[in-house]
Amino acid sequence: MDMQKAGAIKGLLMGYSTAHLVTSNLAIGMHFNLFSILEAGSTDGLTVEELASRAQIKNVRVLKEWALCLVANGFLECKESSDGERYVISPEAALFFRMDGNPFSGFWPFLNSLRILPQLQPVLVEKYATGTGFQWGDLPEPVHDGVTDFFAPVYEHLLPSWMKLHPDTHRKLQTGGKLLDIGCGAGKSTCVLAREYPEATFVGVDYHKGSIVKASERADHDGRKNAVFKVADSGSASWHGTGEADVVSFFDCFHDMENPGGAAKQAYAALKDDGVVILIEPLSSDEEGVSGKCSLPTTGLFSGASSHICTLNALGADGTGAGLGACCPTSKHRELFKEAGFKSLDVLSMDGPFAPTANGFRFMLATK
Repeated sequence: MDMQKAGAIKGLLMGYSTAHLVTSNLAIGMHFNLFSILEAGSTDGLTVEELASRAQIKNVRVLKEWALCLVANGFLECKESSDGERYVISPEAALFFRMDGNPFSGFWPFLNSLRILPQLQPVLVEKYATGTGFQWGDLPEPVHDGVTDFFAPVYEHLLPSWMKLHPDTHRKLQTGGKLLDIGCGAGKSTCVLAREYPEATFVGVDYHKGSIVKASERADHDGRKNAVFKVADSGSASWHGTGEADVVSFFDCFHDMENPGGAAKQAYAALKDDGVVILIEPLSSDEEGVSGKCSLPTTGLFSGASSHICTLNALGADGTGAGLGACCPTSKHRELFKEAGFKSLDVLSMDGPFAPTANGFRFMLATK
């Protein structure tokens, strides 16, 4: 036996065990507003006693252990002072726990929602054993909310700049035009685009009624009069007229669909002759194969999410769906859109920290 390899596996398991425990401690911190209290504290930091007092926590001893855990794992810093150890949260770390819609505010809600997965183990075991999947509505509400909150900052802060990667589409929507947002979920992407392009018309479509209810409520709350929502299956013609749309979008949903080929064909029928499809998909390789996918830093996260949610959703309740999953290679997207009649499918790129690939996504354009 190779003891070095065994030691490496041991290290992995120790790391993942630590991650579970740290996640629980982060949840404690959010419950008692400890991160916001630390952020509002002095630049010299707070002692455990001061932190406990401001958070109205009586168990100072266990709070000290909590703080030690978060220092050891890089979320807090500890400063030595004449009156003892003082704890500080950096401005960068504070962003991730400040639920104000900033670009980093989606990570904690998503991580927190994953804490429910152990409760889903019996369901997952049954799906593995029977070869079946499920539908989005079968998942608990915290998973819905966690996924919505994870993508909300992406749509709020990055999507408007990504839309400019195709200047012709950007111009069309500036002066009017119609966009059909398929798999819109709770409507964040639709409402952001409706705000950015007030002269255009937006229709959000999703097969999950609960999501459409939330999307309509969001549009009403945000005052987006140019956005409407409807319940429909993306693989049927019920969500569109023929040749009426300038743009059809699939934002992080195409790989989740039971019938993505049917959805691509319906998108083709819905578009005008010069229309385009815009897709946002998780970052993956261009071709099928484990080595190419595992060369990317996001594959561990996306394949984990896919084995719990995306692929099972794409298989559908009876297990006969396409089952693309989150790590579907770009070549498969090209194949499906070519079969639907599209001329080409290209991955659009830009430089800098706000680029799609720098944030773990592919931004793709299919031309009719």
